[in-house]
Amino acid sequence: MGQSPSPVLAIAVPITTAWIGENHLAATPSALYGVVLLMASLAYWILQQLIIVSQGPDSLLKRAIGGDWKGKLSPVLYSIGIAAAFRSPPTAQGLYLLVALLWFVPDRRIATVLVRNSCEISRSARHERLRIALPVAPP
Repeated sequence: MGQSPSPVLAIAVPITTAWIGENHLAATPSALYGVVLLMASLAYWILQQLIIVSQGPDSLLKRAIGGDWKGKLSPVLYSIGIAAAFRSPPTAQGLYLLVALLWFVPDRRIATVLVRNSCEISRSARHERLRIALPVAPP
């Protein structure tokens, strides 16, 4: 029970993908596929929060993700898709596709913050080396 959801998701994604592929417009496979996608997005959010907590109050990840509109919007769209699957499976699948397209566009926030942070660290280290290398004249 205390294990990571990753192995379950690793098995559930291909199974539900194959099922929805065989039953294109069926409600149950569309809804279950949405549940699996929702669980994956929740697992991602939990992992993200654990990393932020482990990094402390000055978390680089927290700075990088900012408002994280994609991360907040994805579970909402998945939930709407799950509900919509019983009325209109193509609508549900369209919502799942919309989320995939949102994430297809690269999000450079994390890379930008990491590069900026490494530049600040390099600059501090350079200043520290200069301070050590240059002797201070006695008063």
